[in-house]
Amino acid sequence: MDAFKMDGKVALITGARRGIGLTIARTFANNGARLALIDLNSGELEEAAEELVSNGVEVLALPGDVTNSEGIKSITEQVIKKWGKADILVNAAGIHDHVQIESLTTAKFKKMLDVNIMGVFHCTQAVLPYMIQQKSGSIVSVASLAGLRGHPTGASHYAASKGAVISFMRSVAREMGEYGIRANCVAPGMVDTAMIEGYTKEERENYARSIPLGRIGKPEDIADVIHFLSSDASSYVTGQVLNVCGGVLMA
Repeated sequence: MDAFKMDGKVALITGARRGIGLTIARTFANNGARLALIDLNSGELEEAAEELVSNGVEVLALPGDVTNSEGIKSITEQVIKKWGKADILVNAAGIHDHVQIESLTTAKFKKMLDVNIMGVFHCTQAVLPYMIQQKSGSIVSVASLAGLRGHPTGASHYAASKGAVISFMRSVAREMGEYGIRANCVAPGMVDTAMIEGYTKEERENYARSIPLGRIGKPEDIADVIHFLSSDASSYVTGQVLNVCGGVLMA
């Protein structure tokens, strides 16, 4: 049996309308998963779902805000009602912006935390009762190199939120291991998505020169590692942070 296959597995993916989230959905679909796609932008989410459905994938498109705990619980209940289980959760929803520390407001800091860590908490807490009941599950959260080493260009609040994601997921791994539930993170470096639109061409080129593999990451690079962590191929991996960064951070 191919441990990378996901035939019959039910995967909830947040931030699924574009970028890394949508690429994860496509990768999972190619390996047989049923998909619950969650995103705040309902229009783009429907377009993503239609693409996958046209390729024969079982999909639920579920517009929702990860900062709304009750809304996320309701979404999870819809998934359980449809398919009876929740095998995988991928927390890919997130925001990023550039603000120097001296100009950073409390409101901006709180918004970053609300989406990037509280969203992970809400979604994780919503699926855990079902995973505990079935005594299995894999939760993967998208963190960042910034959460491990700080952010060099004016995004300390982003770095703080991603550091919190890493610590939270390690705690989930420790608490939930007895139920067969695994929890891991990926920590991407710079990835070619809408999140880096604020970087100039020069900034991107300078960053690429600092990467041992010599290029900025692609969404597929991240999705493939998340596929591994979500599948049975990583059945003895939990509490880990995999740096998917072309070698920028080696630890």
